[in-house]
Amino acid sequence: MNNAGYFLSKIIKKAVQLYHGDYGAAMSNRLSVKYLNPRTNMLLVQTMRSCHLMVMSAMSFIKTIGQHNGFFRTLHVGGTIRSCQKFLIKYHRKEIQQALRQCRSDEETKIVQDTLIAACAKMEKIETEDFSIDDIMGENG
Repeated sequence: MNNAGYFLSKIIKKAVQLYHGDYGAAMSNRLSVKYLNPRTNMLLVQTMRSCHLMVMSAMSFIKTIGQHNGFFRTLHVGGTIRSCQKFLIKYHRKEIQQALRQCRSDEETKIVQDTLIAACAKMEKIETEDFSIDDIMGENG
């Protein structure tokens, strides 16, 4: 996991402890960030099934990330990392269609296609449930 993923997992764990006490802290001990894409602002968090509601509720109270204002919004809850990957692929494809409709020139269309299709291709390439942020982001992030 890279530094940003580690930093975000610490923020989430701290929020779970703050809002759910020692029990929440113990339950969120195995929480980890499995996917992080700063370009699309997507984050995939893995935690135990028994504490996913505590994690989601605590994440909704996070208003600052470092020195930046921000918030978390849950798009999907899945039982496996693979199901979350499939959701992200579908989600990105919908975003591609929406972004393409808003393009005003062929140059804008080409930029949108190259950027978003590359992100989907990287996600589809991963075939196992265990993957790292580096696998998705590439060496340059």
